[in-house]
Amino acid sequence: MSRQRSLGLHSELGLRRNMAMLLLKSKSVPTDAYESRFDNLYAQPALSNGNSEYTSVRDEPVQRCLYVLSTTFVPVLDFVFIANALTDLRELIERGGLDTRPEGGLRQAKYGGVIFTSQRAVEAFATVVTHIRRTFASRGRGNVLSTWLPKSTPLYVVGPATAGALVDLDLQCPILGIETGNGETLAQFILNDYNAKHVGRAIAATERSMSNEAEEDLASLEKLPLLFLVGKERRDIIPKTLRAEELGEERRIGVDEMVVYEAKESRNYPNEFRRHWETKKAAPGMAVVWVVIFSPKGVKAMLEVLDVLDKETGKVDQERLKNLHSGWQAGDPPTRIVAIGPTTRNYLVREFGLEPDVCAERPSPEGVWEGMFKHMNGLAGRDVRSGGL
Repeated sequence: MSRQRSLGLHSELGLRRNMAMLLLKSKSVPTDAYESRFDNLYAQPALSNGNSEYTSVRDEPVQRCLYVLSTTFVPVLDFVFIANALTDLRELIERGGLDTRPEGGLRQAKYGGVIFTSQRAVEAFATVVTHIRRTFASRGRGNVLSTWLPKSTPLYVVGPATAGALVDLDLQCPILGIETGNGETLAQFILNDYNAKHVGRAIAATERSMSNEAEEDLASLEKLPLLFLVGKERRDIIPKTLRAEELGEERRIGVDEMVVYEAKESRNYPNEFRRHWETKKAAPGMAVVWVVIFSPKGVKAMLEVLDVLDKETGKVDQERLKNLHSGWQAGDPPTRIVAIGPTTRNYLVREFGLEPDVCAERPSPEGVWEGMFKHMNGLAGRDVRSGGL
């Protein structure tokens, strides 16, 4: 069934209500987890057990669907890759700096794995890997990455969004930490996982040394540091946690940061946000506009566009916020605020006195969705099945 036809059916049945999501982020490439999950999907009414689902019209009858979701990306920042850093990363990989295979690779390996906590860092890595793959494929060496980025070199990520683009690269490296959700939890995961891997390598090296291969396996006894691909502005929770003195030498892990991108607030962002917000509010059948905040960047400009800030105090005016929730003018849909996680939520409360309508328990499309439906089901004791917001 075509999208146009399905929307028509909703109108005929009187069931269709639209929900718009304004995602304050750049669209990730080559795929974006939020677009993949939400765009042109249909929200299922809440189930009798209190759970909720979203599904495409291909999987569920249109008559059972209540909300039609759409996503719009509103880039807050302009991201620029640092050319010299990408060159350094490419040369590191081509020299075998991430080749941790015990059969000789460890002799030249500089790092035992790579850490990613941002989508842009993943994109920088993907740019380099794609360049290497194309270059060497043209020389008849298409499988070179299986040596330079082997299955013994872990890639640590902070969530499913960062994992998605790495999966698309189709490398042999294991992608770990997907369920951690934040830097602090990822750091603890790395401490346990990477130290366990090092112990396993050391045991294997000791066993091989008994076969007169001691010199070859000496490198296996050294715990290699990890490479952390970052932007110019970043939190230091992961390096601090992994290098902490109280861990002791046995558990401490070295971390080298490589700055591969920088970000600046886009000059076009306030006007673009206003344009998209007003367009979505005016769309036929619009039930609610969700604004999803991914970081402190751009929050003040967004609140100014929403006209909820007190100019004297710089804090959110609660009466204006009520107007935003009910629609500024008759017929306007409500606008609701979603924080991607507790760090962003705490920033909103501390800096602007704004308690977001939703704070996702997980920084992922699933976490955002669950928070949205929990919020809607709880409003004024009305369930999503009644259509009330």
